[in-house]
Amino acid sequence: MNSSQDNELLKAFIPDNFVEEPSGKEFERKLSKSLRRGSKGIDFIIAIVGFGLGLIFGYIGFYRYLGGGNFFDILYETLKLFVFAFEMEEGKTLLWDLNLARFLCPAATTYSFVLAFAIFFKEKITDFQLKLFSNHIIICGLNKWTAQLAVDFRRTERQIIVITDDEANPYRSKMQNIGVKIIVGSYSDIFNLIKAGVTKAKFLLAFTKDDSMNMEIAINAQKILTHKKSQKTLKCFIHIFDKELYDGFSEHDIFEESQDNFESTLFNIYQNDARILFLVNQFETLLDKDKKVKVKVEQPHLVIMGFEGLGETVFLQATRIGHYPNSKTIKITVMDVNAVQKGEEFLFRYPGIKEIAKLYGKEDIHYSFVNADFSDPQTIEEGLKIINTEDYPITGFVVCLEDENDSIKLSLDVMSIIENREIPIKFHLPFAIYLDENEDLFKLPKNYDVTPFGLLTRNCTREIVTQEDLDKIAKLIHESFCESQRLLGKTSKEIQYLLPWKDLPPHIKDSNRYQADHYLIKLRAIGINLQKSKTTVKDYYQFNEHDIDILAEMEHNRWCAERWIVGWKYSEIKNKDKKESPVLLPYHAIPDEEKNKDKEFIRYMTKILGKLNFVLKKEK
Repeated sequence: MNSSQDNELLKAFIPDNFVEEPSGKEFERKLSKSLRRGSKGIDFIIAIVGFGLGLIFGYIGFYRYLGGGNFFDILYETLKLFVFAFEMEEGKTLLWDLNLARFLCPAATTYSFVLAFAIFFKEKITDFQLKLFSNHIIICGLNKWTAQLAVDFRRTERQIIVITDDEANPYRSKMQNIGVKIIVGSYSDIFNLIKAGVTKAKFLLAFTKDDSMNMEIAINAQKILTHKKSQKTLKCFIHIFDKELYDGFSEHDIFEESQDNFESTLFNIYQNDARILFLVNQFETLLDKDKKVKVKVEQPHLVIMGFEGLGETVFLQATRIGHYPNSKTIKITVMDVNAVQKGEEFLFRYPGIKEIAKLYGKEDIHYSFVNADFSDPQTIEEGLKIINTEDYPITGFVVCLEDENDSIKLSLDVMSIIENREIPIKFHLPFAIYLDENEDLFKLPKNYDVTPFGLLTRNCTREIVTQEDLDKIAKLIHESFCESQRLLGKTSKEIQYLLPWKDLPPHIKDSNRYQADHYLIKLRAIGINLQKSKTTVKDYYQFNEHDIDILAEMEHNRWCAERWIVGWKYSEIKNKDKKESPVLLPYHAIPDEEKNKDKEFIRYMTKILGKLNFVLKKEK
């Protein structure tokens, strides 16, 4: 779906193996190997074999040593070997089998005693081991996401602790088999964090299914570190499922207070899924129906099928970054059983989305909601005929049902409808299907560009969740902003967020991330190709003024959409507390001073990419 040039820039966002090939099968093979290696059943087998061989060799040895005799007398003498009670008669020579047995039997007894001791005092031994842990990983919550995260962390980290409040958690044995230590107890009990050695840990992931509990875990960890004054810096990653809570928690005091030994970050697994979805898929540059010619779509039209938490997140990400040259924005159609009602509720929560049409000087809005019963192919067909218009031809589908089987069935139904009905499709359509646990669940149809997204093996990884790769460009964007302000003589007293990246509140980090996510779209808009240089890039590419004007307008429109989504409104006077700005206007209507700020951001793009050793070249 992506050219080699696109892959080069993708590697600045996400790991190489993510871009180049699916890792599911290889990952599964490694996991199986780890599980076999971690099996504890071998301990009992060794004990049983030791007892068996000792009994056999002991009986045969005593039979020959005593010159025959009663079965029970010989058996009794053999059993005495296991309790170290063998007495050798003077003048007699031990044969090899009895000599072997008198060492093997006590060894089997000793081994079994140690094994029993370990089982009986398992909790005490685990507590002692935990006290020795340092620079380790703590995960609070045990579910399909954290289980995969623990497995991925296990590739590079020896010491991982998982806290769960469920003694019978189905993922518990899987974790123990790969060497992960388990603490069973209440998430709200601060003692469990102390027991897990939070003052010596490297990462803490609060990822239960309760958003409020995740925040409470992070607050408790911060309290412990404040009291203990640990010299290590704990990086705490707090998962929030609910998008409204995410926005609310992002302004919590825990993110405003700077603390040398505690750094916290909010994340949402669906938001990461959506970001990667739009990085990997090009909905504005497609192949024609014969898959021969690459076509730039004037206005992408994305159909989102399913509108729960994941569908909403995909909608928001599309709205943030779907801004193109020539005053074009992405057209979004949502199809679901109760799409119209869900749409009304969604727009009530995000009223600023309605404002985006003002940027483009059009009366018609860029989104629509269409009811469709996914169990009835006829209603799906009727809906597709309504939304696939001459002005807005469909350019891509994203299936966001959270049940894998439902996703696959719906996708195949839609493909069948498109191929066998009178629905004029102009392009080779990309299909993105949410499959979180099994990328090989079905054979991908060859006639369509079908990509699974949301795969746990790709998105529940250390690099993605800790933002180590997704934040490369975002961090450089912030550094460039700080550099430009310092050159103007500004200080942190004058500019609120003239701070190190780790001290930024979540909503400012997110703002930089959204700007970074738009880089690919901007570069494709003006025909820029990328190549990774093997040496340090010193001479940075310079955009011409025409391209700068195009990209500056795209950046302004993207920025306005981002602000409207989080509740900002237009006002003649700027007021951060009330989220009011005088710049929330179409690009042509803002002052030249503001246009120059957008242009400065664009000029910094080439420097940022140069720092990542990318060479930019204009298509001929």
